[in-house]
Amino acid sequence: MDDFGNTITFARTASGSYQMGYSDIKRIALGSNYLNDCTVTPPVAAAQNVKQTSGVAAYGTYGAEFATVDNTAAQAKSFAEWQVQSRADPDQLSFQISVSDTANNLTQLFNAIYVNGPLVTVSYKNPGDATTYTSSQIMQGWSMSITPSRTDMEIFTSPLTYTNFFTLNSDTFGVLDTSRLGW
Repeated sequence: MDDFGNTITFARTASGSYQMGYSDIKRIALGSNYLNDCTVTPPVAAAQNVKQTSGVAAYGTYGAEFATVDNTAAQAKSFAEWQVQSRADPDQLSFQISVSDTANNLTQLFNAIYVNGPLVTVSYKNPGDATTYTSSQIMQGWSMSITPSRTDMEIFTSPLTYTNFFTLNSDTFGVLDTSRLGW
């Protein structure tokens, strides 16, 4: 996220052009999407299984099986590794965030999405806790209710770790340093 322009932060109050104040926030735990054992079966190769042993030891086995169209066992194994790596932390949170144009400049939000993609930061406090937490998230979608007097949005996010991807020259995702990936 660091190599993009100004990214949007969703927080309790609006502040400046890039901090949107939310009227409601729902923290959604990984729950049934937790995964630490994955078997992937491609049509042309043997099934591939990947386990995150520390997660199995701590929480027991939570598995899934996928049939894919991968062409090789290596591709199937990579898919299984990605599933286990990205969904192996039961403490990861997704969010459902409510914002409106009565407190925010939604045009600025859409401009930031256009420039930066759907990468956002969510700032929140747990109930009864004075500590402010932040989480890097990716917007998965939104719904809108538009009337002549106001526009309301529900924004759905998931942790950035679910969809980590390579971005050149990024403190978050690494820097291409001639012949190696560096930080």
